[in-house]
Order: sequence, then C-alpha cells, then structure tokens
Amino acid sequence: MNACAAFEFVFKAKGDHRLSGSKCLQQKTLETSLLLGTLVDVLEEVQVARMELLNLTHSTFHSQPLGQLELQLCFMNIRRGWKVALILDMTNLNCAVYPSEPSELQFKISGTQTTLPLSVSNKIFYALQSLQGGHSMIARFCRLISQVVRAFSG
Repeated sequence: MNACAAFEFVFKAKGDHRLSGSKCLQQKTLETSLLLGTLVDVLEEVQVARMELLNLTHSTFHSQPLGQLELQLCFMNIRRGWKVALILDMTNLNCAVYPSEPSELQFKISGTQTTLPLSVSNKIFYALQSLQGGHSMIARFCRLISQVVRAFSG
C-alpha cells in the first residue's frame, strides 16, 4: 500500500521545531496526535477494503511534486477484462482533515487494459450520489465502487 509515502507526506512539512514551554509542547503533541489518528484511520480503511473486496486489486499512495498526496485504487472486472483506476486526492490529510462527506472526495477515474466504457464512469458518479457522509467514508467509497465495477455488464 506504500503507507510510508503517506506518512512522509503528512509529517515532512512539520519539520523540526524547537519547542519552548510546556504549552507549545502540548500544542505540538495534540497536532501530531490528530495527524497520526487521521492518517491511521485512512490506512486502516484501505487495508480493510483490500481484505474485504476481492476486485480491489491495488491501492497505493503517491506524493506528487506539486505538494499533493494521491491514493490510487484499482478495481477489476474480470468478466470484461478491464480495470477501473481511481485517484483520490488525499492532500488534506496533512491538515488532519478526514473526508467525511462525499463532496470532499476529489477523484479522477481512468480505465486501462481495454477502453473503459463511458457508462461505467456514469454509473460510478450516479452511485456516489447515494453515498452518505460520516465515519468510514473511504471504506464505503471502495465498497460502492467495487459493487458498480463487479456488477457492470454493459
């Protein structure tokens, strides 16, 4: 899953700062705790999705030169011989922001192997409208995409 890339992205900008006083140390500890907690939540959800969803074949984090963190997810439809690759923008993890609303999930869809039918993208976007906000958004997002890709017969 390349969790190291996610950890490096989230914590690299924080750097080494000299702390003066217990209040500053307390604030830095709280900030680090929030960052770590949010990152671990996302990593756990992706790991659970990988174990649960047989057609989720690949998940990895990439740190982009423009200061972005992307999570790439690949779902297979074996009957059709293609896979759907989604790239989620996870840049806000460096601010301890968990994407808890569907509108906060910024993603791109691409197909590989054979040309991905436009109707698959349309079905994915349509299905995402039913996604509810709240806890475990990444895992529920993965389940929904997995179901659409697996069920697509068009």
